[in-house]
Order: sequence, then C-alpha cells, then structure tokens
Amino acid sequence: MTIYFLSGLGADKRAFKKLKLPDEWDIKYIEWLDNLEKESLSDYCRRLAKQIDTSKPFCLVGLSFGGIVAVELSRILRTEKTIIISSVSNRHELPITFCVLRLLPVHKLIPSFFYKRVDFLTYWFLGTKTPEERRLLREIVTDTNVHFAKWAVGQIISWKNAVRPDNLVHIMGTADKIFNVNRTQADIRITGGEHFMIFTMADTISEILRERLDSNEPNSKA
Repeated sequence: MTIYFLSGLGADKRAFKKLKLPDEWDIKYIEWLDNLEKESLSDYCRRLAKQIDTSKPFCLVGLSFGGIVAVELSRILRTEKTIIISSVSNRHELPITFCVLRLLPVHKLIPSFFYKRVDFLTYWFLGTKTPEERRLLREIVTDTNVHFAKWAVGQIISWKNAVRPDNLVHIMGTADKIFNVNRTQADIRITGGEHFMIFTMADTISEILRERLDSNEPNSKA
C-alpha cells in the first residue's frame, strides 16, 4: 500500500515532519504543480494525478487545501481510503464567509504581499504557539508561490463538489478557525485541535492515521 500525502496551501512535506508513522509504510509526498492560466481545479487534479502510481493500491492523506484536492482526486481515481485533515469534504462545509465571497469576489483584490505576511493574527488563526511552530510557519509562508496561492483560494471559494466520498475519513479540530467543525460531518473531532494541529498535535494525528490506515473500516465514526 502506498500512502500519498498532500500538504496545505503554500505548504509542502515539512507540514508532516513531526508525524510518527510506521517505517514499513510506503510514503510519498505529492508536489504541487504551477497552475495553468484559467485552469479549473478538476483539470489541475488530472495533471497532479500523474504523480500517483495507480497500478497498485493506494491511499490519500490531504491537509487543508490538500484535503480538497484529495477529495477531487478520489473522484477520478480508485483510492482504498481518503483521509482529510483540517479540511472540508464538499462545498456545503465551507464557512459562510467563503459562500459570500463566491457572490462578492473581493478576495481578487487582495494584494500579493498579503500572502507573504506573517504576524500575530496569522499565528492566532492557525494555532501556532511555540517558537518551533512559528518558525516553521514563517518558513512555509516565505516559500509560498503567490500566483498559485491566489489561484487556489479562488478554487476553494468556487468549489463545486457537493458529494462526500464514500471511502472518506474526516479529521477536524474543534478549535479550527479556518474551517468550522460544526459545519462539517467530521468522523473524528480532536478537542482543542486548531488548523495547524498536524504539527502542534502530531502525536495524536499519528495515532489516528496508524489506526485508520490499518483499518478495514474507512469511514466509521470515532
């Protein structure tokens, strides 16, 4: 079994660096591609899917925006299991503010420097508290591809998928300030978990991943 990890918006495999996963797992990290001009999310995912070896069984683990992409990939590929963390499984789970932005797309007016900005509000929204957590966040934001980030934000806001995949495990933190856990049908709710809990609560997430990826029950409630 190969397990493909998809990081969050602007992030890479560094977001998963504190996870403790079995050595025998065949783990691969999907690399974000530069988006094409006016490319749809579904078309983008079809290009991204070329990084996945579909000749043998595989699972997807997606974080935040990577969770949305994992859902899209599961619609075009046969996955054994799809796990999304700090994310949403369909457009109905998006925050109300995102729905408003669909009608009034003021996000298109956000200047590029905003995507490179890190301050106390950034730390608060994502839930990073320790120097190590904040240092990693600054590194990730510094390396963010602004063109891709702007496109991805637009794709999240205009996401059309209305169906939750059958083989999904949805993990959410109860204190997530980006996606509201109460608007989701999360299978596992981690008390006090914030948006960056993949790093701040890595031991808890690791245990859940070990349990769910070894289980034959992909979407049983916890």
